[in-house]
Amino acid sequence: MIRYALALWCGLTAFAQATALPVTWSLAGDWRAHDANDPAFDGVQARDSGWSPLRVPANWYVAGRDHQGALWYRHAFTLPELDDDTLATLTFDGVDYFADVTLNGQPLGRHEGYFQRFSLDATDALRRHNRLAVKVDSPFEDPKTIWPLHKNMVKGILNQHDTRPG
Repeated sequence: MIRYALALWCGLTAFAQATALPVTWSLAGDWRAHDANDPAFDGVQARDSGWSPLRVPANWYVAGRDHQGALWYRHAFTLPELDDDTLATLTFDGVDYFADVTLNGQPLGRHEGYFQRFSLDATDALRRHNRLAVKVDSPFEDPKTIWPLHKNMVKGILNQHDTRPG
């Protein structure tokens, strides 16, 4: 899921130290998306106007968005009251290729990888009412000039078109 695509799937796991089993919440569903190719646009603080709906998990090309480069994803969610000693982990099952993750205005981390599962500690940023922002960048590597001998990213064997119809 390369040039035009992205899969974003994430969930939140809370683990209270006195609890034997973790509690998980899926964050799949309707998110908001906005072009992130303009470096002046702050997707963490920006107003909600101008954002379009996008289902997560999603491949942005298959979802009808013909887009190259970076895209902001944002999602608001509410959790039940959590104990003070709760540990919280935000887990992404796949993001292509770069992900910058912010929860409630606090940067949680950055990840690089081709649909590799990764987790970030969300304990200090998590609240009852939350706003998650993820900037995803799936840079285009032109197959006519970069592939196969000069690729910069490990993005699989299907190069840039593994999700395009036809």
